[in-house]
Amino acid sequence: MKDRVHVDVMNKEIAELMEQHNYFNFNSKTRKEQFMFALSVGVKSGLEGMKLNKKHEWFWTRDLKDEDIALIKAVAVSKTKDPEILNDEEAVFIESESYASLGFKLLSEMINNSSFDTFEKEFELSLYETAKDLESQEEH
Repeated sequence: MKDRVHVDVMNKEIAELMEQHNYFNFNSKTRKEQFMFALSVGVKSGLEGMKLNKKHEWFWTRDLKDEDIALIKAVAVSKTKDPEILNDEEAVFIESESYASLGFKLLSEMINNSSFDTFEKEFELSLYETAKDLESQEEH
């Protein structure tokens, strides 16, 4: 397994801003937790992941748990629509790194385009609506 997970270098500044202001409780999150959070935001957006222009080492892969690796693999298969990607570990990580980088960018845009009071409320509302959608899907 590769030894490090990367994000685009611009995400370092975004994460530092989020930690400084404690957006989404980022200052108490590990780099892995921040990555997984950004990954979920990037995937949920429905947009295409972004290519990393300049890689920045984010955390060690030894910090990943089995469920983290399973999620990273699921994202790769889901987004590429190709189960064969699982045969190429580097491609799997490139895919998840691109969606985490997108997630950081989207979080930054949310912060910059909203007042402090409203952007977290908007995000919470989005999560609530997603949970309601999942509940209604389970009922059918």
